[in-house]
Amino acid sequence: MTSARVPRVAVQGEAAASEVLREIAASDPDRLALEVGDDRMTYAELDAATASVAAALVDRLGSGRHHVMLQIESTRAVLIASLAVGRAGMVTVPIDPTAPAEHVRRVAADVEATAILTDLAESEAGVEAINPLDLVAEPPTDWADVPPGEYVSIAFTSGSTGEPKGIVMAQRNYASMLTGDLHAAQEFPRAAVIAIGSNNATVLSLETYIGTGATIAAYEIRRDGLTGIPEWLRSMNTFNFGGVPTLVRHIMAALGPNELIGATTFYLSGEASTWEDVAEIRRHLAPNVQIINLYSGTEAGGVLHYVIDVGTELGTGALPLGVPFPGKLVELVDEEGQPVPPGEPGEIVVTSRETSLGYWKRPEETAQTFTELGDGLRRVRTGDLGRLLPDGNIEYRGRADHMVKIAGNRVELGHLEATLRQLDGVADAAATTYVDEAGELRLTASVVPVQGKSLHPSALRVELTRRLPAPLLPDGIAVLDELPRLPGGKVDRLRLPVARRLAGESSAPPETELEERILRRWQEVLGSEGLGVEDDFFTVGGDSLRGARVIIGMNEELAVDLPVSVLVEAPTVRQLAALLETGSAPSPLVTARSEGSGPPLFVVHDVYGEVVHTRLLSTLLPDGFPIYGLLGQALEGRGIPERSIEELAGSYVAAIRTVRPHGPYLLYGASSGGTIGFEMARQLRRAGEDVPVLLLGDSVPPGFGLRERAAARASELREMPAAAAARYALRLAARQLAFRARRSAAFVSGSDRRARARQAADDELMRAATAGGPAVPLALRATFAMRIYGGLLDSYLPDSRYDGPLTVLRCDPSTFPAEPWDRFLTAPAKQVPIGGRHFELATEAGMRKVAAVLIPEIEGLRRTTSRAATPRAATAPA
Repeated sequence: MTSARVPRVAVQGEAAASEVLREIAASDPDRLALEVGDDRMTYAELDAATASVAAALVDRLGSGRHHVMLQIESTRAVLIASLAVGRAGMVTVPIDPTAPAEHVRRVAADVEATAILTDLAESEAGVEAINPLDLVAEPPTDWADVPPGEYVSIAFTSGSTGEPKGIVMAQRNYASMLTGDLHAAQEFPRAAVIAIGSNNATVLSLETYIGTGATIAAYEIRRDGLTGIPEWLRSMNTFNFGGVPTLVRHIMAALGPNELIGATTFYLSGEASTWEDVAEIRRHLAPNVQIINLYSGTEAGGVLHYVIDVGTELGTGALPLGVPFPGKLVELVDEEGQPVPPGEPGEIVVTSRETSLGYWKRPEETAQTFTELGDGLRRVRTGDLGRLLPDGNIEYRGRADHMVKIAGNRVELGHLEATLRQLDGVADAAATTYVDEAGELRLTASVVPVQGKSLHPSALRVELTRRLPAPLLPDGIAVLDELPRLPGGKVDRLRLPVARRLAGESSAPPETELEERILRRWQEVLGSEGLGVEDDFFTVGGDSLRGARVIIGMNEELAVDLPVSVLVEAPTVRQLAALLETGSAPSPLVTARSEGSGPPLFVVHDVYGEVVHTRLLSTLLPDGFPIYGLLGQALEGRGIPERSIEELAGSYVAAIRTVRPHGPYLLYGASSGGTIGFEMARQLRRAGEDVPVLLLGDSVPPGFGLRERAAARASELREMPAAAAARYALRLAARQLAFRARRSAAFVSGSDRRARARQAADDELMRAATAGGPAVPLALRATFAMRIYGGLLDSYLPDSRYDGPLTVLRCDPSTFPAEPWDRFLTAPAKQVPIGGRHFELATEAGMRKVAAVLIPEIEGLRRTTSRAATPRAATAPA
């Protein structure tokens, strides 16, 4: 995937920037190499200074592969020093000039530095400190060449996620590290660089531009501050320019409303960018100027690019990373290294010869990130998440280490941050996690207001509830003057504050002792004392895991026996207390939404018997249709369920007819719930009722086992190479056996006699509970329910074909082929591939996929119902 519109810079073999400098100095000595304010250097002057310092380094340190640190503020000195170390055949170790003393000492000891080149008054490295501009010597006529495979630099990370580590860079990839990102210097003879001393990014940018023959116009931001950048840009005519979005946003805001700058190409890199950034940048560029979003990393080099020109239609939200540069193979893989389906997030993995060599003195981490493929090729795991878009571009989805699990749901911190930045009055945002009192990982966020605006955390969270799924909602939001940042400009997540609590909207106090006890339990679990009895549990930080903690604690304290799904029907303290006081008769029906005149949707429980996810689904579907869940009675411990799927489905049909005597009915069930829903639909159709929607979420067809799967895959296996076929067959067999084991034994090994004894004892407790004995723990009820329902499903085989429409959502296509469901139908099933994994169907991401399929069906029924209810105009008699 490449873009013909982007000219690629011609890398001059594998030559170092200092060697390209020498060639240009000989052929075009007066070409301007660097200007910083009024200070200017030609290529000839830069080459002479580089040679002099390099010769002095060899005289002073001796020849050899010395590790020389750079901790320099002056851009002129940074450029000369880095080029000189390379020409002397030594290794550069750039260090930010503002790095703490302990960091400098640690890096110096780690790399066993011989010296440090610095223009600071004092050095904390503990090795010989030399001002590079004080070094003068007569250069030799010949210099020793560094082989392309040898390392020339060790770039230490900024330490945003912990201990800094050195990334070892070879001459081959160092010479072309950014040339995949940058474009022909001849097209852009003048490059504007915001320089911040001898940090990795500045050193690499300076050397890259010199290696392409450009003229560098540098602005020293630490010396001259942010406020001078707009005037600096105004002073130049044609130039290419770019930076991290955080800095670019500040620059754009400081320019006049319609003021144009003379950029010929504008780059965005280093952080996630948005279409809103592009829209603001475009206001200050000529119409024909390209904006290019770059994705690169120190480990993998330049990887992806996305070009926006005059014909590109602007979008909203995250800006695509684009397509790979030539010579880069990009894959998206899951945690096991397997390719993910199109549209699903996966880690970005790059295969190329232009990568780093590994981590300095960290063989285990190197092995985890880098894979040697031979012939100079390496496969690099970037740690970033991406998603393949329908148009072939890749979208950034945050860091893999910023992909966290909240209440069992995979959550991308970058998604939350991007949404916060879109809210009115928010200039910037960052998110992180913390561990609450129960040891659970939770979300928290920080925002910076637009100048002159005031932000209120509770109002921001209310707005987030309209845009984000529940697992992505932070527990609290802190309002800061500015986000804490590392020297390179990236957010320092280790210094983000933890805002844990948001008060609810209800201030109503408890009126009874029961309400007071329930509210106290809520406050303990949710970590907030500002809750009232009218607050909705799911809008003040509650989710399924916290719901389980609330209900388990209530069951113990109040000696009651409630399932977690009771919070779907009674999500406030007042409603929950009323339900307990009335002692309503047990029913499998759980009301998620009762309003609406349209056909109701009934959601069948999963193999554990739970339907708490029905609440999530109800928030995603359009109004006008009631939504109910069917809770498994085995989970409640109020009765052993019927002896077959047919009897179980019959009891559920009777239950749904108590709220809707006649159809049409909409049915959905995931996994085993889909099989139960299928039998319910059969019984309803036999009774003459209409079931226009029957949706099964990755449900295995009745009677479908390992033998059927092997037969269905036989032809596919025969076409594979022998070794691949063997691995694939073993994988299928292992999955099927594991699935059977989970369903039949609920994770308890049948060969373990003690486990069998515990299982028998647990069964006796369950039977005692159903006969009026003491309640058993919720976890035991869930395990019991899984075993009971799994056994019923294993013995289910329909005795006739179903004559209504059926849609099957498919996750992993290797779970089962499409055809086995068709043998139970009069017409083929509709298969909808949704990607992802089976267990993710009950998560927020899974619910969104289910809703995406249900919404068109529901809207179609709404239109049909509307047309049927509209009387036709009477025809006048002839």
